[in-house]
Amino acid sequence: MNTVALIPAYNAERTLAEIVERIPRNLVDKIIIVDDGSRDGTYDLMRRLPGVEALRHPRNQGYGAAQSTLYGAALASGARYSVILHADGGHRPEEIPLMLGPALNGSADMVVGSRILGLLSTARALAGSVALGAIVRSPMPPHRVAGHLALTRLQNVCYGTRYHAFHDGFRVCTREVLTRVPFDRLTRTYQYDTEFLLAAHELGLRVSEVPVSSHYDARAGSSVPVMRYGLQVVKRALAYRLGGRRAITQPTPSDALP
Repeated sequence: MNTVALIPAYNAERTLAEIVERIPRNLVDKIIIVDDGSRDGTYDLMRRLPGVEALRHPRNQGYGAAQSTLYGAALASGARYSVILHADGGHRPEEIPLMLGPALNGSADMVVGSRILGLLSTARALAGSVALGAIVRSPMPPHRVAGHLALTRLQNVCYGTRYHAFHDGFRVCTREVLTRVPFDRLTRTYQYDTEFLLAAHELGLRVSEVPVSSHYDARAGSSVPVMRYGLQVVKRALAYRLGGRRAITQPTPSDALP
């Protein structure tokens, strides 16, 4: 097994089949989906999709828990490369070849599909500012673009990093990443993406960011609580900075709680 596609799904009955159909099967050997306690027909749909290994959490355990289950399944499958994307249509399966590129050519251990980088690389400047142009003329809601830019600036200062975003869930990991990052000991919440990226950074793994598209599907069955998420990002970043840069690779027990 070389490449496996991983999809966390929650109330994704209206979008999941289309996402699976668009995954390039010439590059992906297997698709693993975990239903994180959906209240609709997501799991029944998963079981009918060809070439899919369907996993299930009997009750909703959280975004991070779903990803942890998927990464564990990827390791068990023997996959050399794992690409994770969301079931709600926010990531374009057609961009999987772009995502796999740096890992396949050996220049990166982990690849992050950065929507912000994608917006900044294509935006026309407004009032002399590319960032302002990206905020105003983006397919992503303006408040989300502005929030991503502000939060990432703070996080880079607190974590001593230089990433364009910690919050993108479209990622490729080599097997080495999954054997070294303690993915099963990270938070169960939406902060999982940040903790995983920070852990990879602290371990000295090579992380590459590639620009990807931004898309929001009105049919999506789940959404991030924006204000609460933003406040949690700020709280965790400041705690990390003020707490003497405690390694995320050695989490305290409270980090594993929802």
